[in-house]
Amino acid sequence: MVNPCVCGSIGAPGSVRFCDECHRYWRGDKELLSVSKVLRSAWPFKPDFSKADPATIENARDRGIVVDRLFTSYLRGTLTEIEPGTRTDAVELFFKLKKWWDGRHSKAEAQVLLAGEDVAGTCDVLADGEVIYDIKATHDIEAMYQLQLGAYADLHFATFSKPVKSLGIIHVTKRYREPKLIKVDLGEALRDWMLLRDTYRMAQRRTA
Repeated sequence: MVNPCVCGSIGAPGSVRFCDECHRYWRGDKELLSVSKVLRSAWPFKPDFSKADPATIENARDRGIVVDRLFTSYLRGTLTEIEPGTRTDAVELFFKLKKWWDGRHSKAEAQVLLAGEDVAGTCDVLADGEVIYDIKATHDIEAMYQLQLGAYADLHFATFSKPVKSLGIIHVTKRYREPKLIKVDLGEALRDWMLLRDTYRMAQRRTA
């Protein structure tokens, strides 16, 4: 089921909202930049999928979406059963992730919307109000992913007026017996994100 588009004007300032259908963030009637758009536009090294079968890429993307959906429902307490027809490989990765995760934190929120003055994003997991995780079910971990977490750390402070304590990428894949936690240097990720974000803003200003 596709969520209804909420990109239309609401006619007045308001809280930050996200349109899942269009992947656009808004504060009132002002559209905010998404973290993913800044990263895609300003990061100079693009993944080389030239030798990959497009069907394989799409299959991997869909698998990751299903894993995210299952884990989000689990953390929110709304997962009562695995729906018939759910792809088996995603279910296997979900249970691998669940087994590894259980008992690590006393509280966890999934798909937390974070926003600053002109940029917004949604982190996969916010644990104990101070640890941000990004879940990756991809074969490889791109260097850019750490800047994505730096963005979430920046936006967490803008949203809640307090810093996060740590960042991590949870890499779950068939070839690992259990998920691999990749710890991210908080200070470095923040600095690198801000540099890339400001580069994007500069390019916007000069091409306006």
